[in-house]
Amino acid sequence: MVNALIYTLSIATITALLLVAGLALAERTHNRAKYILILLCISVSGLLVDALPPELPPPRLYEVIGKFLSAPNIGLIWWFGLSLLDDKFRLGPIAWAGMALPTFMLLFVFLGDVGLAPRPQPAYGYALDLIQLILVLHVIWVCISGFGDDLINARRNMRIWFAVLPAAVLLVLVVAGTIFTGYTVVLFRVMFTLPVAVFGLFWLTRFQMSQLDFAPDSGSSQEISEIRPEDHAAHTRLLQIMEEEKAYLQPDLTVGRLAEQVGVAPHQLRALINRGMGYRNFSQFLASYRIADIKAALADPEQARVPVLTIALNNGFSSLTTFNRTFRSETGQSAAAFRKDELSKQTQS
Repeated sequence: MVNALIYTLSIATITALLLVAGLALAERTHNRAKYILILLCISVSGLLVDALPPELPPPRLYEVIGKFLSAPNIGLIWWFGLSLLDDKFRLGPIAWAGMALPTFMLLFVFLGDVGLAPRPQPAYGYALDLIQLILVLHVIWVCISGFGDDLINARRNMRIWFAVLPAAVLLVLVVAGTIFTGYTVVLFRVMFTLPVAVFGLFWLTRFQMSQLDFAPDSGSSQEISEIRPEDHAAHTRLLQIMEEEKAYLQPDLTVGRLAEQVGVAPHQLRALINRGMGYRNFSQFLASYRIADIKAALADPEQARVPVLTIALNNGFSSLTTFNRTFRSETGQSAAAFRKDELSKQTQS
């Protein structure tokens, strides 16, 4: 009875996942999250094929294909979460390393399952579980740590789901693995995957893939930088606080504190800075003011001997590491290189 239920739910889930992948592929929108989502749907489908009960097995070829397609599923979940929630996420060396390590470790396990490699010791499995847990916990940490900084309401809501669902799934699977055995654990896995797949199918048929960027539709007639009439007073006050009173020099400035100074609710200020001024994160909004002042200071010959750290701290940054990362992101070069170039230009002129 349990095996028949697993088989039925697995086939339904695989069908929903492949429909999600097909709908995503058919969309003309091009963004990183879309292609990661397609690969993730295929990988999770492979995982479910591999987990089908032996009493109702798929053809051997499909089982092997499913086994190897499932290898990158945790890495793809990690990529997908970061691509949705972190504007600075790039497929650089760290991202590829985080994907490759658990994927190749799983592939080695699968090679052992089919007799092409020695079966790994139990410690190997524990190490693999630990790596996968770290990736999931990292996504949860990104959700929580970026919640206050995020100015996009839809993405703030998604952060809650991304933080709660993985934790809930991990908890249930751990409990299920402790209490139950065999394919009952697989049943719990499928019962969690199916609603997510159906929700994804519903989401993609109702919304557009551009929603994965949390950006306005390309056909929208409203410009991102347009200030609504009811926000003009708040916008004027915000500019006064930032440009004249230089509130951005406060290293501990938050959306809530700035909203109090402007005289609006935090959610209204987030909407104003996001939809009215085009910023996706509060830190990005603050950096636009801080970096402008810092660039002027670095280009000033009279401040040539002032340490970069001093200039960064005087302009609202709380640490050199945060400043260096932000400055390079905004300008494409280090503060020291920028200062050298600017002072050199002034000497030549």
